[in-house]
Amino acid sequence: MILNILIAFILPWIVGVFHLYKKDKNIIPLIGSFFCIIAFVVNEFGSYYGFWRVAPFYSQKTLSVLPFNLGLYPLLAQVI
Repeated sequence: MILNILIAFILPWIVGVFHLYKKDKNIIPLIGSFFCIIAFVVNEFGSYYGFWRVAPFYSQKTLSVLPFNLGLYPLLAQVI
């Protein structure tokens, strides 16, 4: 879980704040919050229907993908 937090939450936010905040100060709260909600919905459907499993908690599926939902996916949507 520590690896998930480091790679999927902390590292993208460090890069996103230093790179994206210089370009536009309003882009992180606007686009990030919208795509965070989309990431939650897509990951919940994918986990519920068994399309993917994320380690280390196979029984508690939401907790395993939480760093991805809050870190990697919203910031990746802002870069693209």
